[in-house]
Amino acid sequence: MNKGVKTLGVISWEIQPGYPKLTNNDGGKEVQVNYLINESEISSLPEIGSDFIDSRFPVFANLGVRLSKLVLTPKPGGVFWLLEETFSSPGNSTGENPDVEEAIEYSTEDYEKPLESCEKYRTCWNYVLLRKDNHSGTVTDSWWKNAVNTQISDDYKGNFMWCKATDCIPDGWHVLKSETKKGATGRLSGAVVVTVTRKANGKNLLARQAQKDYTKQTPPDNFGRSGVWLRCGSSIRKEGKKWVSVVQYRNFDKIDPDLYD
Repeated sequence: MNKGVKTLGVISWEIQPGYPKLTNNDGGKEVQVNYLINESEISSLPEIGSDFIDSRFPVFANLGVRLSKLVLTPKPGGVFWLLEETFSSPGNSTGENPDVEEAIEYSTEDYEKPLESCEKYRTCWNYVLLRKDNHSGTVTDSWWKNAVNTQISDDYKGNFMWCKATDCIPDGWHVLKSETKKGATGRLSGAVVVTVTRKANGKNLLARQAQKDYTKQTPPDNFGRSGVWLRCGSSIRKEGKKWVSVVQYRNFDKIDPDLYD
């Protein structure tokens, strides 16, 4: 039989001709794969909801599909078995996975970006321009209106100074020009968050998924948002006869690869 390595150990499942097979159904991906396995390998079958992790087919492993259906049929003689697996896109399953329920929610968390982070930022928005009391000169409007930092040009150095409007004015100085966006402290923005709630009959699958917390992971549905996703911390609880996990995925323009896998 062919040999390959699976995340959870060595596999010797013999892939059947024509498989794996990928189909697209209404935007949802489905991968079908058939193996011939030994009777002794039945005890190592994956659980419903498991990721596709056969390293012989990395192109399918990177699709993010999960096991939604498993059929095991004995071959004549009972030594070998035909294993038929169906992997589906999370959230797009055809209902073949009754053991794992999944709810996905899109939201944004408001936060305030500093004015300095705005593409059109100008220093005069939130800084006042000070002039020495014993100096009678002035500055050009073009320089004052277009400055993007608190550096003073050589022409004005020593007699003029930028100062936050909320700071105390030093002795010997006075306000020559007030800030143009008085009272503005930042620009309202939002962090995109996708919350995924899963219910399962057992906790093992949910616990394995939680091991991916705080790594770069794309949610089951990214709602068309570009950028990079970080899987945040999970919570797992028992609710009646079901185990429930809740995890958020947060969207970023970029993530430092030195900090997150």
